[in-house]
This record gives sequence, C-alpha cells and structure tokens, in this order.
Amino acid sequence: MANNRNELNKNLAQMLKGGVIMDVTTPEQARIAEEAGACAVMALERIPADIRAAGGDGEALQFDVASGEESTAAIEAWQKAHEGACIEVVVNNAGIRRDNLMVFMQNDEWHRVLDTTLNGFFYVTRRLLKEMLTHRWGRIVNLSSVVALRGNAGQTNYAASKAGLIGLTKALAKEEGPSGITVNCVAPGVIDTDMMAA
Repeated sequence: MANNRNELNKNLAQMLKGGVIMDVTTPEQARIAEEAGACAVMALERIPADIRAAGGDGEALQFDVASGEESTAAIEAWQKAHEGACIEVVVNNAGIRRDNLMVFMQNDEWHRVLDTTLNGFFYVTRRLLKEMLTHRWGRIVNLSSVVALRGNAGQTNYAASKAGLIGLTKALAKEEGPSGITVNCVAPGVIDTDMMAA
C-alpha cells in the first residue's frame, strides 16, 4: 500500500509541477485518519516535497473547503504572501462519506457530503478562476467517483455529490475552454485510502 501511495504522490507531483496543492482534508477527516493510525497531515507535508523533488514548486494549505469563509481566507492569505503569482492547477479531491440508507439518512448526513464536494469545488475554484482568466491559462481537475455513474446502495448523498461534479465539469469546460483553461473530471473506482479504512 505504501508503494502505491508513493507512486501516486510522484504522479501527482508530475501533474502539479509548478502548482500549489490545497489540502482538502477537513479537520474531522484528519481526526478520523489519526484515529485509524494514519496521519493526513503527513501527506500534506510529503506531497509538496515530492513536487519539489520533481523540479516543481508547491506548498500545502489546510482548510475546510465546505466553508466559504475558510476557503476565501486561505486563498487570499496565499495570494498576499505570493504577490504576482498565480495558482494555475487545482485538483478538487474533497469528499467525505456519510453512508446510510436514504430512508434513515439524516439531514446533516446529506448536507455535509454535498457541502464538502460541491460547495468545496465552488468556493475554491471560483476564487482561483479569476486569476486563471487573467493569465488565460489554467488546469482544473475534479475527482468524481464510479459511484456517480453506477450508484451504490447506502450512498445516495455521495453519488449525488460526485454526479454533480461531472455535470459542473462539463458546463465549466464549455465556459472556460476558449480562455485557455481546461476542466476535466476523473471517476475512479474504489481506491485504498484512509477514508476507505475509516
């Protein structure tokens, strides 16, 4: 498993060469990961190091993407500290699970999943898009899930949030393609991550 993660980090480093990684792990996810014996913050430090080792430059920011205020504050602080620089690549990988059959699903289980995936995309991407448009170049990669395409019992909230990413990817690609900004979506199957172990 460690070799797969190291390879993933190296591939991510190549893809994000010259970019900034925004850690989309919520404080709650970090707590769950730590309780499971993993450390989400370690990945936060390791990935920028892998980017630098591949010849790029990057750093990590940690904030709750489901919060418009935290997202704006984190991005604005980075922009102030890096005047004239532009975040050119964003990978929207935020996602949490609150699995439950729909008949038993609580409002909070529904909203937290959609807030993290869809509002997280919106708050981060909208803010970064302004600079990308100014520079007429940018790369936006959204991570959906095979669950968005096939469905899965007990995951109506997760499926809805990840299907929403597919739809907004198509719409945003049409909006921003003429400006030199590509928007793509990847829908992988089950991946061995800390979230799956929790």
